[in-house]
Amino acid sequence: MENFRVIDAKTGEKLESPTVEALGIVSYVGYEPQKFSFNSLMDGEQITVKLIPDKDLISGDLKIQLALEIGVKTLDEIESPIIFVLVGLPYTGKETWAQRLNEYLGIPVIDIDSLKEVYNKSYNDDILLKQLAVEFAKKNKIVVIKGNTHQIKTRETLRKILIPKYKVIFKVFKGDKYQAIQKAMEAKAKSHELEAIDEIAKIFDPFEEEEENNI
Repeated sequence: MENFRVIDAKTGEKLESPTVEALGIVSYVGYEPQKFSFNSLMDGEQITVKLIPDKDLISGDLKIQLALEIGVKTLDEIESPIIFVLVGLPYTGKETWAQRLNEYLGIPVIDIDSLKEVYNKSYNDDILLKQLAVEFAKKNKIVVIKGNTHQIKTRETLRKILIPKYKVIFKVFKGDKYQAIQKAMEAKAKSHELEAIDEIAKIFDPFEEEEENNI
């Protein structure tokens, strides 16, 4: 599915088919504006265009992806709140995934790393986290929890306070320490962020099949 609009990078004019087809643009699945240069298939002239993500189409794509992960045909079929708990090292895609759901679908995201700063309490404070989950779940079919879920004991705490009231899906973002550091370097992360990845990797408990069976 094409989820973008194409405009001329110089004039800002929107390009329609068959111009788009003549440029050789078939599909672009992305969420950020991108510039590309193409040689027109009509006259060989090089044209620089900008691909602008279409919010409505991207929202539709995200809804389809979520429905598949949850196991329903459409999100309208969800009867009781579902909470996604994100698991993975930094720079493996957790932040981006949560941000897209929040930006395009309005799904609330609870960052348990910030609870201590905002509420002056530990992130694993059972009462506080449960209160937040309950509050968000009152008006939302889906809630996302991200942050310090690196260790099994933290994930066990989340299970105890969320199940059986909610269906909990642990969404695992794969990537080892070296892959995470590579991504961080590509994103021009600062040295202390790279050091943090190394420290987190030392205590990180991979999400194993046995843990999945306990959900």
